Amino acid sequence: MAAQIKTEGLSRRLTIEVADAAVDHQIQDKMKELTQSLTLKGFRKSKIPVSFLKRKHGQAVREEVLSDLTNKHLKEEIERNNFELASRPEVNYIQKEAGKSFQVEAVFEVFPTYQLPDLTKLKIDEPTCKLTDKDLDKAVQTVREKHTDWQPVDRESRVGDQMVIDFKGTLDGKAAEGGEGKNFALVLGHGRLIKAFEDQLTGKANGDTVVFPVKFPKDYHHRAFANKNLDFEVQVHQVSEGTLPTLDESFFKQMGLEESTEKAFKQSIHKTMQQDVDRHAKNQIKRRAIDALVEASEIDLPDSLVKQTFEGHVAKSKMPVDDLTDEVKAELLGLSRKEVKLSLIVRGAIAELKLEADPAALNDHIKSLAVPYIEEQQYIQWFYQDKSRVEQAKLEVLEAKLVDHILTQAKVKPVEIAFDTIHSQI
Repeated sequence: MAAQIKTEGLSRRLTIEVADAAVDHQIQDKMKELTQSLTLKGFRKSKIPVSFLKRKHGQAVREEVLSDLTNKHLKEEIERNNFELASRPEVNYIQKEAGKSFQVEAVFEVFPTYQLPDLTKLKIDEPTCKLTDKDLDKAVQTVREKHTDWQPVDRESRVGDQMVIDFKGTLDGKAAEGGEGKNFALVLGHGRLIKAFEDQLTGKANGDTVVFPVKFPKDYHHRAFANKNLDFEVQVHQVSEGTLPTLDESFFKQMGLEESTEKAFKQSIHKTMQQDVDRHAKNQIKRRAIDALVEASEIDLPDSLVKQTFEGHVAKSKMPVDDLTDEVKAELLGLSRKEVKLSLIVRGAIAELKLEADPAALNDHIKSLAVPYIEEQQYIQWFYQDKSRVEQAKLEVLEAKLVDHILTQAKVKPVEIAFDTIHSQI
């Protein structure tokens, strides 16, 4: 057997050649196995002539032998060269006729090498937030609004009213998937739907039917609607006016507080706000640490991984790739490259730092995931039953260790941010 490897970037072209005599030897061995296992009418077991088997099964046996030889030598060469495959090998037979050396080619990509940058040169802003009385007052108002008492009114709608509607959107004359709703409740001016849609409902009354076009923004989250003109038909079922609840003992009991006082109510809200702040700070410092690492790193990207990620985004858009605009394709391709780069750098940094997800840390992490569930032990047992869940949990533990390591090395500067900023990102 002879092997030749051609390298171009991360691509590897591996050519394997096996002498015809070696192939024939494998075929003879396979034929002997068949004489022992096959049962044919007219022949005693183990007495079937090899010449007969060659005529009847020769081509199938040869194909099987060539496949086995390909897998065997491909595996050996990959291991011998310490290739870490980033894509499944694309195998093509170059020459497989009997009487000549068997030649096969495998093309694949490998994972890139990664060199950790000097982490002491990284600069990271650490978000901090001090809650104010004004923040608390806004939060109290938000809780009251969530418990608004809505009462039907017989008048035209205005900002602040709740409307219950049916709506149906069409795109180029066809029903738009995701553009339909029944008995949908929204409060005018609260921005649950885009402003161009809500503005058309102001001044409408019970029983009205409204038809209007809406131009969606370029950055709209539902890709199928981004930068598109949709036509909507809306039926108004109910217009209601809201009254905010009074901060009294009855309301505090409704909120499930052990102590039905305004002080206890505000303390409860403040505790929740602080938890939001702490959670946001933790998530942000993690993201900023990883972003700083990525920005300081250089790494080649396997085209196959970028393509695979791009195809995943296209599938999520629920649109054929040919229906996507060049602008959207370019955006999805850029996002795919960014995601692959992030994944490879995190993977490379963890490997270079020799970080490990020890069993105790992994178990603690899985326990933290089980907190929202009543049957914690049952959840943990369920979690460990799926290898993919466990591997994802290991990665999360390793990422946390990587972030901790980055933060001990980098220049970290506290930066004050407002609670409104945090709340808008939750």
